[in-house]
Order: sequence, then C-alpha cells, then structure tokens
Amino acid sequence: AVPGVLMGVRDAAFLKWRFAECPLRSYKFFALFSAGDQRLVAYAVCEARERVLHVCDFLVERDRPGAWARLWMDLSLEAFREGYTSLSLEFLGGEELQRELGRAGMAVRDKRPLFASSAVRWEDLMQESHWYMTCADEDG
Repeated sequence: AVPGVLMGVRDAAFLKWRFAECPLRSYKFFALFSAGDQRLVAYAVCEARERVLHVCDFLVERDRPGAWARLWMDLSLEAFREGYTSLSLEFLGGEELQRELGRAGMAVRDKRPLFASSAVRWEDLMQESHWYMTCADEDG
C-alpha cells in the first residue's frame, strides 16, 4: 500500500480469484523476482487478444530501482518472442507513473472518463494523481 493512493487489493487471494481461477478467460502471468532472495518485485497479468498482449493488471515494487523499466522491457521482449505485435493496457494513475509508461515505450491512444464521488473529507483524493486502477478493478 502506498499512502495517499487509492488502490484495490493486490494480494495472492485476489489475483487467484480474479485471474487464475477465472472460468471465462485465460490469462498469462509474468513475474520478476529479485536475484538474491527470489522475492516478487513486479508482475503483469496478461490476456491474448489476437496479436495483441493486453496487460490486465500490473504492479511494481516502487522502492526497487530499475524494476519498472525492467518489467516493461522484459514483458515486451517476451511478447515479441511469442509472436504478439503489440502490448496494450488501460491504466489510471499519477503523472509520474504515466511518464514512466511513456519512457517504456507506451503511448496514450485513447482516454475514457471515470466518475467517482466521495465524502468531502476525501475530496483531495479524487484527483487522478491519487489513483491506481487497471482492468483488474473493473467489473465484467
């Protein structure tokens, strides 16, 4: 959890329920582990859509230097090796994470609105910079 960021649960139970045990679709899991202690540093859950590998969810340990770039570089290479022509993802997050996606070669192609309401005391958290949402947070 990151203080001041609105993010859904991203634990093993959620990933198992949302993706691994999903009877309607098949997902590929891509993970990065630290060299020393084999600790999970980053993951991406992907779905094949014809020749596109769609990233449905991802998370990177923020205090690991280079992990963000490594996830996208390694995932891109693996997608290419498997015959996919592109990666896609839907993501709502802060400007810094958006810039990091751009540095990794991702380009914004489209945007859609997100509507949310909150109590007045949470009003400051309604700004885009405080959100972290992927397709995993959507219904259907």
